[in-house]
This record gives sequence, C-alpha cells and structure tokens, in this order.
Amino acid sequence: MLVVKIFIPVFLICSTLFFCNLFAQEDDPDLITDRPDITESASIVHPGWLQIETGFLLLKDNFVDEAVLNDLSIYNLAGTLLRLGVSGSVELRAGGAYQIFKSTKGINKNEVTGISDLLIGTKVSLFKDESNQPKLSMLFHLFLPFGQKFFRSETIEHQIILASLNDIGDNFSLSYNVGGRWNFKDEISSYVLSLSGGFGIIDNLSGYAEVFGEFSNVLIPGYFLDGGFVHLLEGNIQLDISSGFGILNNSSFWFISTGLTVRIPR
Repeated sequence: MLVVKIFIPVFLICSTLFFCNLFAQEDDPDLITDRPDITESASIVHPGWLQIETGFLLLKDNFVDEAVLNDLSIYNLAGTLLRLGVSGSVELRAGGAYQIFKSTKGINKNEVTGISDLLIGTKVSLFKDESNQPKLSMLFHLFLPFGQKFFRSETIEHQIILASLNDIGDNFSLSYNVGGRWNFKDEISSYVLSLSGGFGIIDNLSGYAEVFGEFSNVLIPGYFLDGGFVHLLEGNIQLDISSGFGILNNSSFWFISTGLTVRIPR
C-alpha cells in the first residue's frame, strides 16, 4: 500500500516535468519558491500559472523524559504546496503531506502513518519595488483537521505570516518572516521568527543560510540553523537540497530535505 502511495505522486511529477519542458519559454519570469527554507518568500506566482513545490523531509530528535531516552523520527513524504497565481498581487495556496512517525521510548516502540492536516490560504503582495517585484507580502493560512487522527488538530487552526525581501547587490538578498499560528479551542499559540540570506554561486545554482526561532505558550523555545542549495534545471523546473540542526535547547535535533519544484505556465 505504501508503495502505491509513493508511486502515484512520483508518476504525476514525472508527467508534469515532461509537460513543462514542452512549454518552457526563454522569457519566463524568474522561478522563486517557498522551499526549501522555513522563510516564506514575498513573491507571488505569475497570474494564471500553477507552481507545484514538493519534497521529502526527515526529522530526527532524541531527549530524556522521566529518566528514559526517547528517540523520534518523522518522515514527511511528498510534502506538497500548490500555488496558483490569481493576479499580480494575489495567489491561492493549498498543501499537505503523507507522514510516518516513529518513536522509541526505552523498549517501547510506536509507529503511525497517515496524511497531515490540509493547508489552504492565500498570499497577498502589500508593497512592490520599481520593477514590480513584491517586497512585502502577507500570508493567511487555515489548517483543516483533515488527516490521520494522530496528526490532526481537533479544530481549524489559523496562521498569519508577514514576509519581506531586501535585495543587497546583484547576488545577495535577505528575506525575513514574522508569523503566528493559533488553536483557539485549546488556547495554544505558536510564533516563528526567521531570517534567510540567499546568494548566487554560478549560473542556475544558488545557496542560502538561515536562522529561525519557534516560540509557544506550551513548549520551550526552539532555535535552529539551516542551509542548502537550489539548482534551476529549466526555466520551470528546480531542484533543492537542504539540512539543518537545533541549537541551545534543541541541540539533538536535525533534519535533511530534498525537493522538486515544477511550474506550469498558463
């Protein structure tokens, strides 16, 4: 069953790659994605175009609870974000993932698989520069209790993120986010602050380095560093790879990720 669930997304992605190669144009606008870093871009997908951002993510952590060592692994398979341009200032967004959760506490082992909550939302450009490129955008998301019971919330959760971009020269830019997510039923709130620096290396290859923090009214703060590389294969196809780790209170935490973005012109 798991093989079928993995095969279907891979088949769809490969078919889309072939389709996009047929319609790629030399004058296409730059392909700017919201992956692989945590920081959401300020960019808006071109009107009428569909952008598919998908990938694999592995998170690992271990900690001591009640004098017993806990080992945690989370596999995020085909975590996908769909972005559809509505106008020059608005895009629609939807996403989800198939997850595998594995934990070991002493001699006790637990494994749960299933679909995560469904994300729906929009990104709205608030300010553009002289070249009509977004410099400040607002993201509005709803997380719907859609997936496997273990992963889903019991209520709709709300998220708002302010995303900004500053270009520094021709080959370097700074992006930063301030955002929050709220579960009003359980009175749980969480917040994220992130700063990501992107830099060009050679033609069609760029990198990034990022620092971010996560804060909640029910958990201790988490602080993280990560970085990675992005390779543009075609005007509408991009690959990425990244890795990161926790610092301070989360020094045992680490993750690796690889992904694919495909853009389908109108």
